[in-house]
Amino acid sequence: METIINSRFRLGIVAVSFRALDMLFLDDVKVAVDRHRSGDWGIKTPEDIEYNNNAVKFGAEIRSDYQDRNQKHFLVVTDRDRTHTIVLLPDEF
Repeated sequence: METIINSRFRLGIVAVSFRALDMLFLDDVKVAVDRHRSGDWGIKTPEDIEYNNNAVKFGAEIRSDYQDRNQKHFLVVTDRDRTHTIVLLPDEF
């Protein structure tokens, strides 16, 4: 049975950087991508949350911040035309 995720926008092709694959728990990455697509932006300021909410409406880049189970920080970024989403470490952005 397939899980239905409440998606606020298209993710396009989802990729994970090699460094993120090497350093993060894949299960945590999957959860973060699901949170990102549902509009849970992770660790964000109120201004960043407002930016992402407007980005969904008006077609700008969407950036979310999460931590894996070992508190390793990572990003999920969807491009403005919604054709690609990438998971990467902050120093790769």
